[in-house]
Amino acid sequence: MGPARVKRAALAALTHDAVLPLAFPLTQGVASIFMLHRFADPALGTGGHEPEVLRRRLGMLRRHHFELLPLADLVVRLQDGDPPLKKAVAFTVDDGYADFVRVGLGIFTEFDCPVTVFAVTGFLDGRCWLWWDQLELALATTRRDKIDVDLGTVALRYRWTDDRTRDGVWSDLVERLKRVDDTTRRSVLTGLVRDLDVEVPTTPPARYAPMSWDDARRCLKHGAAFGPHTVTHPILSRLDDRQSEAEIRESWGRVKTEVPTSPAVFCYPNGDPDSFTPREQEAIRAAGMSAALTTVDDFASPSLFQADGGAGRFAIPRFPYTEDDAAFRQVVSGLERAKRRARRLLGS
Repeated sequence: MGPARVKRAALAALTHDAVLPLAFPLTQGVASIFMLHRFADPALGTGGHEPEVLRRRLGMLRRHHFELLPLADLVVRLQDGDPPLKKAVAFTVDDGYADFVRVGLGIFTEFDCPVTVFAVTGFLDGRCWLWWDQLELALATTRRDKIDVDLGTVALRYRWTDDRTRDGVWSDLVERLKRVDDTTRRSVLTGLVRDLDVEVPTTPPARYAPMSWDDARRCLKHGAAFGPHTVTHPILSRLDDRQSEAEIRESWGRVKTEVPTSPAVFCYPNGDPDSFTPREQEAIRAAGMSAALTTVDDFASPSLFQADGGAGRFAIPRFPYTEDDAAFRQVVSGLERAKRRARRLLGS
């Protein structure tokens, strides 16, 4: 058995149901916040989080008496430090696709698990659809098998021969387009659609469609909450001052108008440390919100609310939701926390 298989077997043993509770004291004082996106929907041929895997996870959390907290309640607990956190978990879903309503919501409801959806408000308003989906559709429908792309600082040439290599082109382009300014990204996408000789509709096909605001209000009855995730999902740090402030303020305004009970918590597009700055943190505070979520994978703790003169509350970490059972259990049980502590000690 190779080292990788030995490691996997050891992790499976440590996260077995019978052993897992031994790690629970490691969750004292912190919370695990998970970030989800799409849900697999065979009727539309869309990939995403598998319903049965999510159902199994929520069943495990309920069986072991985890606190499944609404995000708004968790933010208050993080701020006040009271009552102390232990075995605390919160779930969030980004963007606002319709597959949350069709697939995800029922599973969270089944286990009485709160969930907060961060909506791209222009998407729900029908003003736009998400640019990476437009790119995917353009690549999937073109008859061409190659494209030249000029990003200004670099010229790229792509070629694909099958679905796998085409998906690789899509992934690479998405990552590169996240790193350019918003004007360049829009210009490049327009050129790509033209050069691929395809027509991208003004409204998204069903597989890329958003939920509606009426859907959102119906979700409230099942324990869902909603928060702002900008108007058009740009990388905020790539915008000028006016644009960045408007994306934050207007998205929060739309969420409050359509779903007045929404928690005053923002969610950064992309969410890595390079995608927001102190400028965005101040704009979120000025808009009347009390916290913001990133995609930095770490545990959320009350110390964030004292960090950086209080700015840490606008940089709350989340873990990416994984389809790997052992990896998920390692996070929620606190084993991941112990592992990180050990690495820091060894590193020092």
